[in-house]
Amino acid sequence: MKCASTLCGYRVNVKNVQMNKLKRVNKTRIKLNGKPYKGYLVGDLPPTFAYISREEIDEFGDEQDVPGIKSWFNYKGLTYIG
Repeated sequence: MKCASTLCGYRVNVKNVQMNKLKRVNKTRIKLNGKPYKGYLVGDLPPTFAYISREEIDEFGDEQDVPGIKSWFNYKGLTYIG
């Protein structure tokens, strides 16, 4: 049996490998490494999930660049957005 530090012929420094910390706050909210995420079902995703950025006109007639959602992941049936 091979040691984990020489698995598949690659040398891994086990001291520098860090695990992610996942803490469940309630049924639909979690914290991953201290950053809060909210969970959504696929049909309940917010409309900003569908684009990277878009231009929108504000009440003064000026164009604004509205950012979309950049960080998300799926976990246990929900899509978590941070």
